[in-house]
Amino acid sequence: MAVRDQILERYIATQGEHAGKNVRRVYYLSLEYLMGRVLGNNLVNLGLRDVATHALAELGQDLEAIADEEADMGLGNGGLGRLAACFLDSLADDGYPCHRYGIHYEFGLFRQTFAQGRQVEVADNWLANNNPWLIRRPNFRVTVPLYGRVEHVTDDRGNHSAALRDTKDLLGVPWDIPIAGFAASSVNFLRLWESKAASEFDFRVFDRGGYVDAVRDRDAGETVSKVLYPMTAPRAARNFASSSRSSSSPAPCRISCAGTSG
Repeated sequence: MAVRDQILERYIATQGEHAGKNVRRVYYLSLEYLMGRVLGNNLVNLGLRDVATHALAELGQDLEAIADEEADMGLGNGGLGRLAACFLDSLADDGYPCHRYGIHYEFGLFRQTFAQGRQVEVADNWLANNNPWLIRRPNFRVTVPLYGRVEHVTDDRGNHSAALRDTKDLLGVPWDIPIAGFAASSVNFLRLWESKAASEFDFRVFDRGGYVDAVRDRDAGETVSKVLYPMTAPRAARNFASSSRSSSSPAPCRISCAGTSG
């Protein structure tokens, strides 16, 4: 938290400078980011690695051992995810005003273990012990409509308009990760969207004995950001991918069009 607080101070200064100059921003969207572990990188960027090493040594602790306790962020896998993460660092290093957006996956790709002599895959619960770099921003949540139908309307003056009706709505709840450039000359952020159901509990259904159906919308809403690469069945995968893109894209676009940095 001590390291994060210093980064946040510089983040506030960076955003204030950008607002004062009315700069143009880059808006970068990706479905995955292979971030790795953040503590060591942030200590280097702040110029505090040696200070932290000596301070912990005086307390009988080893910085490398502590850094190894940090869980890898389960936000991406492979070359494309790593490339997106490299863009984050490079844009901050070079001082480009940039907001990045992605999906707040509850579970990463998977972990491999052995059971009865066979290799098996288990969930990568990378948030089991929380993550100090993630900052929840519920005041910036947005509603994302899915499916529905388009209704065309003509008023008395002959003006045409269209509205989306009978949608299934999701809530996009943002989580921010501050991204510090080298020497912390610039600090941007990565905003990750967690999907939530607009209505988590249907009391009327529950009161009639439909205990499972009462939380069906909640479970369906959270599926979008539940797991990185969750399934291989073609039809289910297509539905999931479509919902993921639909829910991740409108939220940052709506914010950027409004000129809100958060």
